[in-house]
Amino acid sequence: NAGDSSGTIIPASTSSYTVTGTSAHNCTNTAVATVTVNPSPPPTFTAPTVCLGSATNFTNTTAGGSTYNWAFGDGVGTSTLQNPSYTYTTASNYAVSLTVTTASGCVANGTQTVSVISNPTASFSANPVCLGNASSFTTVTTPIAGLTYSWDFGDAGTSAINNPTHTYATSNTFNVTLTVSIGTCTAVATNTVLVAPLPTASFTVAPVCEGTASFFDA
Repeated sequence: NAGDSSGTIIPASTSSYTVTGTSAHNCTNTAVATVTVNPSPPPTFTAPTVCLGSATNFTNTTAGGSTYNWAFGDGVGTSTLQNPSYTYTTASNYAVSLTVTTASGCVANGTQTVSVISNPTASFSANPVCLGNASSFTTVTTPIAGLTYSWDFGDAGTSAINNPTHTYATSNTFNVTLTVSIGTCTAVATNTVLVAPLPTASFTVAPVCEGTASFFDA
């Protein structure tokens, strides 16, 4: 009809609306309509920081989802599973996108950052020493933020610094283990360290007369 009109509203929740129409002859009529607003919760998920080579397990925590579309942020990986796993090929921070569609057809998208860290490397050296002298241990691991060190010197001695020293109580060849960690990522190196015994020094010399040479016998 010539008197028809339309309008747009964006209701925040399910609501009823009343429309009253008046004709040119001042005739009126009323209609009531209910607009159902279906929820569209923002997508949320959790994912732990992992070491390179380990799978990242994604746990979807979005309420009311029906279908899921993941983009893992490396330009390659995608999934339509609710709780997927994905193994990255490079250590980095990735912006992971999750698009959730509800049973009523509402679509929402959310993005979170997940981290994949490089595995540390463990290596060290130590020179042989004589009993009573300190053994000096030198790591050749590249220091990075958050890296921790755990030394086992093979005689119940330990240390948590990167380049420690240790004095052994006995001479022996000791198996020394270094464990390097960052987060849950670890690397282990084992070397032998020699602590040499001290030589025994002794000699004899016979009594002599004044003016006569003494002979020392070791």
